[in-house]
Amino acid sequence: AYLMALDQLGTAYIADNQDAKAEKACLDALKMKKNYLDPMITLGNLYLKNNDLKRAKYWFEKYLEVQSTYDEKQDMANLILNHLRSRFLVFYNLGNIYASESNYLKAKLCFEDVMRESTDYKDTVARLGEIYSILGENKKAEQCFNQALQSNKIDKNMLLESVGERGIEQGAYEMSRNNFSKVTSKTGQNIFLGLESLFGNGNQVLFNNWIGN
Repeated sequence: AYLMALDQLGTAYIADNQDAKAEKACLDALKMKKNYLDPMITLGNLYLKNNDLKRAKYWFEKYLEVQSTYDEKQDMANLILNHLRSRFLVFYNLGNIYASESNYLKAKLCFEDVMRESTDYKDTVARLGEIYSILGENKKAEQCFNQALQSNKIDKNMLLESVGERGIEQGAYEMSRNNFSKVTSKTGQNIFLGLESLFGNGNQVLFNNWIGN
């Protein structure tokens, strides 16, 4: 009970922005029980919140290592674990960390792992689509974006705009125009205005052709 109280205390301290106390509570719990899964995720979340990506990655990866061999039936501590099976959450966080570091291959693997664990977790399918697009795996990217547009967890207009901008960057002008047209038809706003900068200096003709002028 005391161990669980330490992790719960850590979570409460994070919510109250008392990060030093949160860190101490979780580390104290792990000193007492090295394979205690919950404070590993709590620490990862704490460091992620503070953009300490190195330590966030350490604890998320530590969780995956320990969880892969953890046997609750052999654990005599009788803990009630909130994160016994939270690999999808950890893979999602690691995917975003790797993407922020431009390590797109590792990000792709993490988001693919999320999809294997939980197909509708947050905006994973859209994030995976973005990574596929960056890596030039356009068919997979399109499949992900189409799936994401069926989700109620994603801002569809924002997704269409993001995909449209990515298309311009990659020279996939027809695909990007189709996505921006969908947003315009949904919102009634001509979002084509202001996109000239994406084509770079001296590309006014290309921009005019793109919007159909």
